[in-house]
Amino acid sequence: MAVVPPLVYADQAISIIRREDSTGFSRDVCAILLLANITRCFFWLGEPFELPLLFQSIFMILSQLALLYICIRYRPKVSPENLGTSSRPLSFWQWPSYVQYLEFLAGFL
Repeated sequence: MAVVPPLVYADQAISIIRREDSTGFSRDVCAILLLANITRCFFWLGEPFELPLLFQSIFMILSQLALLYICIRYRPKVSPENLGTSSRPLSFWQWPSYVQYLEFLAGFL
């Protein structure tokens, strides 16, 4: 119950690494799952629920951080963050480096 949901994204990560291109996978998926699972962990602090669900969230956070790193490493050469043409305010979630994503998540925590 705790391990299978994060493993679903292992196939995606392997596919990106083999092709050396993350085209077709949206990093927004990582954003949604990271924020949702971090929030879920904070809910557990206030109202503890089953431990397998907490472990699932922790494993999902780790898997999404790894997948996000892979997506950034193998992003297409022509991308909004490489061209500086993002249409999002402050280029939200289209930053050029992995460290900027970690800084945002640290601020969210």
